[in-house]
Amino acid sequence: MLWTPAKGGSRRAERILSRRGDPIEAVALSAGAKVGAVVRKGGAVELWDLARGRRRRGLREGGGVCAVAVSADGSFYATGQVSGTVSVWSVEDESRVAAVIAHRGPIDSLALSPDGRRVVTASFGKKDSSVRVWDLATGVCAAGLTGPQRGTLYGEPLYAYDLDTGAISPDGSSAVVAWWKGPLTTWDTLRGTVVSEVPNPIRDTYGVLIAGTTVLTTAESPVRVWDAPTGSCLRDLGRDLRPTIVSVRAAAISADARVAAFADSFGGIALRSLPTADYRAPWCYARPQEAHELVSTENTFRGRMDQVKAHTEQGRFAEAGATLRSIQDVPGYTRTHEVREAWAELAPHGERASLLGAWHLFEYAADGESTQPPAVALRQDGRYMVTTRWTGEVDLWDFQASERILTFDRGEGGMAVDVRFAVDGLLALVLTTSGTIRQLRLDDGVKRIFTKDTGKLTAFDVNAAGNAVVIGDETGTLRVRNLPSGNVTAELKSFSGTIRTVALSPAGQYAAALGPVGDEHEIHVYGNSNTPKWTLKNRSAHEELRFSPDGELLFVSYALSTGVWVTATGQFRYSVPCEGTMTGRRRLALSGDGQLAVTPDGKSLRVWRTDTGKLVRSLPAPTWPSVFELSRDGTFLVAGDLDRVVRVWDVRTGQCLREMEGHAAGLHRMMLSDDGSTLFTTDLGSSMHGWELVWDYDFR
Repeated sequence: MLWTPAKGGSRRAERILSRRGDPIEAVALSAGAKVGAVVRKGGAVELWDLARGRRRRGLREGGGVCAVAVSADGSFYATGQVSGTVSVWSVEDESRVAAVIAHRGPIDSLALSPDGRRVVTASFGKKDSSVRVWDLATGVCAAGLTGPQRGTLYGEPLYAYDLDTGAISPDGSSAVVAWWKGPLTTWDTLRGTVVSEVPNPIRDTYGVLIAGTTVLTTAESPVRVWDAPTGSCLRDLGRDLRPTIVSVRAAAISADARVAAFADSFGGIALRSLPTADYRAPWCYARPQEAHELVSTENTFRGRMDQVKAHTEQGRFAEAGATLRSIQDVPGYTRTHEVREAWAELAPHGERASLLGAWHLFEYAADGESTQPPAVALRQDGRYMVTTRWTGEVDLWDFQASERILTFDRGEGGMAVDVRFAVDGLLALVLTTSGTIRQLRLDDGVKRIFTKDTGKLTAFDVNAAGNAVVIGDETGTLRVRNLPSGNVTAELKSFSGTIRTVALSPAGQYAAALGPVGDEHEIHVYGNSNTPKWTLKNRSAHEELRFSPDGELLFVSYALSTGVWVTATGQFRYSVPCEGTMTGRRRLALSGDGQLAVTPDGKSLRVWRTDTGKLVRSLPAPTWPSVFELSRDGTFLVAGDLDRVVRVWDVRTGQCLREMEGHAAGLHRMMLSDDGSTLFTTDLGSSMHGWELVWDYDFR
């Protein structure tokens, strides 16, 4: 169909060119829309005289064409094949003007210069990830753009990657490439020079269109418009498109980057205007202020902070909170450390009420340095975090400043599997792939190794007080050690094979262990004797063990349910359905007092009471929740889905308070500080993100 879109005009097609033929894979038009080229499924090409609505003879050769372009004046058209060959044809007599072997893989994008003398080609994949400019008169590559080196393959530098993506502007004057785990590059094809390189904000590796330096991404909802030289998002078109256009099946952008067209799977078509690089939303413009307002802003802030301090010292917490809220109206002072510290001081005297703000603190892209996924830990107060490298080093970071302040060398044991804080956050315990545990003192850098005396260490857990650790090994031996001394306080021969999972109650009076696969694949619970208090037989292969904060209950979670037992007697209490978790992911989150628990239930999160197992609230999720964490006071939870978005939920109302984006891969783990103001998230691609949550409180 041929359309002539006009505001307020008819929505009917101007002309139906053809009703028959194989499905259409690609379309290209000349600048004046006089000539059109169509690629059918299978690689056949049709050429159309759009002014008359007549079909020309089209390409005589066989299939294999996967991309097509038409010169601005409609005199030439180019075809790109899956073999990497590019041919240029005369529209008038349909003779081949030139042909070049442009790439080693399929042509993903191509464009002809307005005079038809040059063709710009792009191919992305393992074999060839590059953009090239070809002089058609000589068949010589005049310029080329390849990606940054991203590792080695068989000892050779690796420049190509499956997930690289890019596009060439219709006139062939520029190209934009989003290198996977690399920069977003804007390239001037006329001069063969890089115009800009910025951090790559494009998460998806398909559905990218460009015109000039405006980039459109359509791979997932919402559709976004980007400015390539800066990497900034100009507009989110999600709300501008009708509800049926959830997944864009096809899209096109005009040469001047002013208009985009979208088609969905239901036959709907939408046209939308696009913002330019200098676009600013109305709310971005500053409100005019009088001179005295500009001069007095600092004085206003200082005066109100003095009031907050005075009210707090006098125990007038409600008035201190009201004054802090008023600072939200003082430009430039909402996120200062003084405001954060003032709210933290007031928090113990009130009840969490609402989320004032959620901000991204940092992103640490540890690809090539960290393990995948990374083994990390956040200290309970949110001040420090520990990260580990695949080469064995362990790093201590100042979380708020996102600065590395101490590095432990690789030492013994190699790569980390798990890491925990202990002894009031002054120790870090690191389980390694070779089966040792490294004890690292964070205040003075002193190290100790718990070795595999009788076998490879396979699992460990630190109690809530941080003064004891339980360790299981491949011989089936369970040891409890005092921290920080490391002295063994109990040694139990639990199984004849590998201990898979262990748990230690908060006060250290109970320990639980899951044995090897086979006849002994059962859970043993220990008290003050060398024999189990009770056992659970015939268990699943991947179960999570967790004691309640008071140590009175043992939670046993696997893929289908979470069961609850009385620790002292082994009496079964109840079970709660648990659907949708993956092996190695947390299946249970508890509040600080142990009264509330959260488990996944398909495309939702189930919040329930631990004394009865009764449902408190079900929180819906757009996709399957993969990671989640419940705040210590049980008022909110954070969760991550397959869409890589972090969501903050109010447990009391069921309302989603905030959605935060930034991860480029599936979320793997979340950690919250005890006061709920600091959030640490990691993903399967080794990226780590820090977030700050600022809360309001009710003081009654």
